[in-house]
Amino acid sequence: MPQPPDAEPPWGTYAPSPFQARLIALARAMPRNRIGRRGAALVRRLALAQLKTPLDLRVFGAQVRFHPHDNLTEKRIAYMPQFFDPEERAVLAQRIHPRFVFIDIGANAGFYSLFVASRAGPDSTIIAVEPEPEMARRLCFNCASPGFAHIIHEDAALAGGPGWATLNIVHENRGASGFTPRKHKRADAALRVRTLSLLALMDKHGIARADAVKIDIEGAEDQVLPPFFAACPPERLPGLLILERNGQWAIDCQALALKAGYAEISKGRRNVILVRRGQG
Repeated sequence: MPQPPDAEPPWGTYAPSPFQARLIALARAMPRNRIGRRGAALVRRLALAQLKTPLDLRVFGAQVRFHPHDNLTEKRIAYMPQFFDPEERAVLAQRIHPRFVFIDIGANAGFYSLFVASRAGPDSTIIAVEPEPEMARRLCFNCASPGFAHIIHEDAALAGGPGWATLNIVHENRGASGFTPRKHKRADAALRVRTLSLLALMDKHGIARADAVKIDIEGAEDQVLPPFFAACPPERLPGLLILERNGQWAIDCQALALKAGYAEISKGRRNVILVRRGQG
């Protein structure tokens, strides 16, 4: 189980220095194009060379503690959040309503969950699934930000059903930890984690149907989605599915989604965005 959020110094302890603050402002002001991305990355590299501690910053309306040295996602979003899945966030923002139901599978430090919660408000249902203990700790700390306590952390991994699985930990980039052989080469530790199916997760939290599901679990999506599509009644399928594209699936999850009644409406840099036909 992750440590409680109050087990570490309060947010604001690691406020950026004036030098860091100037560089962060510069990187975040870069335009959202190829030149802007390169410029922001150069500024980020300069800033990280001087940084020895975590960073406490605001993003998506939340007070977030960033650990940019061992997680690529945190490094990117701390300095250049405008480049974080903008197509996916735009599609979500168009659909969010006060009672929005969102399942964030592979939640990392909680950025998708925080983004949705900041717009949907406290009456929404947000389940953030993250089994890696250190990332779960960071997620719980960030979700303890004022106004975000209704985000529920699920301390398990999703798979085809209940059981246990070996999670391979990549300490140089914790967001790359996972179950797939492609990631094993970089793993330097492993632990056993509890698993359950996506449908069982929904039943556990009283979710008849999710408005949206985001799944990014480093190539293991084909362990979760095929049994879900096989078992889930059509009326319980999520309206929106944000799916990380992967060329090493044993089963093509995007093809299964299309067969289950989804249509592709957009692509991000890493994800495909699918909507149930008739619900666009």
